[in-house]
Amino acid sequence: MTGEPEERPPPLSAVPDDDAEQPEQRAPLFEGVDLRPPPPGPPPRRALRRSDLHEGAHVDGAEIPDRVWVRLQRLYQQLTTTQSQRDEAALDDRLTRRRHVTRTNLVAVVSPKGGVGKTTSSFVVGDMLASRPKLRVLVVDTNPDFGTLGKLAPDSHASDHQLTDVIGQMDRIRSAAELDPFLASTPTGLHLLAAPQRPELMEAMSPEAYGQLLTFLGRFYHVIVLDLGTGLTDPLAQFALERADQAIVVAHPTWVTMSTVLDALDYVLKRLGGHQLTMALNQAPKGAAVKPLEAKLANDSLSRQVTIPTDQRLAEMLDHGTYVAEQLRRRTRVAIKQLALAVADQLV
Repeated sequence: MTGEPEERPPPLSAVPDDDAEQPEQRAPLFEGVDLRPPPPGPPPRRALRRSDLHEGAHVDGAEIPDRVWVRLQRLYQQLTTTQSQRDEAALDDRLTRRRHVTRTNLVAVVSPKGGVGKTTSSFVVGDMLASRPKLRVLVVDTNPDFGTLGKLAPDSHASDHQLTDVIGQMDRIRSAAELDPFLASTPTGLHLLAAPQRPELMEAMSPEAYGQLLTFLGRFYHVIVLDLGTGLTDPLAQFALERADQAIVVAHPTWVTMSTVLDALDYVLKRLGGHQLTMALNQAPKGAAVKPLEAKLANDSLSRQVTIPTDQRLAEMLDHGTYVAEQLRRRTRVAIKQLALAVADQLV
């Protein structure tokens, strides 16, 4: 044993081994395959179509025979169907067509007046978009003063969480399944994100915080509806209008409310760019009192306008958490579908 330090062999990992198995060099995926999109034109014809195997129309696995009595039955149904029923069927057909949505769309629901039905409008439009074209839709309560959106969900679909809980967990939520416990929902699949109910949390919410939240939520939804509080000029409303793809302006068809709303339209149109606005005249009385307002809006180039009648059944459904669109009166139901279609037609 000498005083010199003992020379240790190098670790095994540092010793080259010519006989060791080297990692396999894999060829890139799709090597030699042209991944460019096909040239424009009709798609290539399939070698085998469904109609080549199955003749005639089938519903629920049963064939619909093309016989005289079946034709007579169809003719009878057509003759006994009212024009309003045919109009609603055509509306349903347009609404249920799946939209090709290329990104998350933001829809701001606003009004310069309070108590006009912004939350109700946000809820029923979102519910219709979730149930008919089967889009993934989220309504976010951005009311800074004790918003009520989350309370519209049925008790069986409610959630005790609020949007501040989502903000606190954004770094940990990786999937839609992990996000679901923070949301209330409806049987149609609409998701609701409630506003904070503690005053100190309401005051802490800034446009920057909402911006981060919306960027995060945009990973999971086709459409996000922003249920805003009263007013148009506060920082949150300005943020929402500047970021939104379209807006629904809600008003009561009374002179006091409508005169205020009309005065504010230029502000909204300037923020939005002028072409993504839909006017909703909510809780309209039956009769001709609304006609002058509708004519005035048409003259102001606001062609997208919908009149929603006063409906006690709608109010009771929302209060009891039992909202089902098809159980509403036809006049109310059709108006809600028209409002949802006005939004759907502007999705990008």
